[in-house]
Amino acid sequence: MEGHILDALRDRLMNALFRIFYCAFTNEVNRLRLASTLAAAKELPPLSHPRMAETYRERITDLPSALNEPTTRLEAVEILRSLIDVIVLFPEKGELKIELHGDLAGIIQHRCKGKEPVPNGRALVAS
Repeated sequence: MEGHILDALRDRLMNALFRIFYCAFTNEVNRLRLASTLAAAKELPPLSHPRMAETYRERITDLPSALNEPTTRLEAVEILRSLIDVIVLFPEKGELKIELHGDLAGIIQHRCKGKEPVPNGRALVAS
């Protein structure tokens, strides 16, 4: 009787171990397939949200007048700051160039498509 109990326990343990190793193997195979698929995938161009232009238009439409109004100046400055991540100044060919990173740079470049993307000594780079 004791041998039957040990045989049953051994069988259950072997069955459980088999399931564990099978699941681990299956997960590894799936991970390798996914890694292969991702490596072969072409990078898609970044997509703009359909309401991106409208959202930013709402945020910056009254910005010039708000910057000139003492009662709304601080809020307008915060809105402007939220659109800029980094401003980099660097010399190039004897001139000081400005590189702008952030949403504002993206907005300006989006508006300049088909036109000169580097207006008057300013390099606008969306990050």
